[in-house]
Amino acid sequence: MCDGKMEFTQKTLHSRLNRYEDTSYKKALLGISTKESWEKTYIKSFSGMLKEIVRNPGYFKPAFIPTMLKAYLFGDSYALGSRIFAREISILDLFYYLPWNEKENLARISSELGWKPAEEYNSTWRFDCKVAQLKDLIFLKVFGITEKDDLYAKMVREGLISYDEALERLELENKIHEKTVKEVLEKAGVDYESFLEFLDGISKVSPRA
Repeated sequence: MCDGKMEFTQKTLHSRLNRYEDTSYKKALLGISTKESWEKTYIKSFSGMLKEIVRNPGYFKPAFIPTMLKAYLFGDSYALGSRIFAREISILDLFYYLPWNEKENLARISSELGWKPAEEYNSTWRFDCKVAQLKDLIFLKVFGITEKDDLYAKMVREGLISYDEALERLELENKIHEKTVKEVLEKAGVDYESFLEFLDGISKVSPRA
C-alpha cells in the first residue's frame, strides 16, 4: 500500500474478513483495547489466556495443548506464527479499504457464482460451521449475546442497517438449532441435557469496558 493505491502481488494475502466482523468484545474480556497494536494484542491475549487457565485448571489438559498452540500461533494472518514463518507475505484487509456492502455481496455471489444459503439456517453468516451453533449457545447462556449481536451493532453504528432491522434479524438468527448442537456434543461424547445444566450454572458475565 502506497500513496493511497493498492498494489496486488503474488505475495499479497487477501483477508476474508471485514472490519465489522472483528469481535472486539472477546478482546475486552481479556482486557485488550481495540486500539492495541497486533503485537500487544497477541501478547496480552496469551497472558490473558494463561490467567484464565490458572483460574480454571480444567482448561489445562495435555490433549488440548497442541490445538491451543496451533490456534494461538496460526489462528489468522495476524497471528504470531503467521508473522514469523510467512514474513514474505503481505497482508491486505481488503474491506478495510473498500466498502463492504452485505446486500450487494450476497446478490453478486448468488447471480455470478450460483451460491445459495443453507435453507435450514436463518442467517447467511457463519452457517457453514456446525460448531458455530454450539458457540452461539454458549455465548447466549453466558453473555446473553452472540457474535451476530456484535456484528449488527457495528453495522447500526455505521448506518448500514437500522436499529429495528438489527433487532428483527437477531430475534430470528439467534435461534439455536438444537439438532445441530446435539450432533456436535454427541461427537464430543457430551450429554446435551447435562451440558445445558452446566451452562445454566455459570454466572452471567459482562465484557469489561
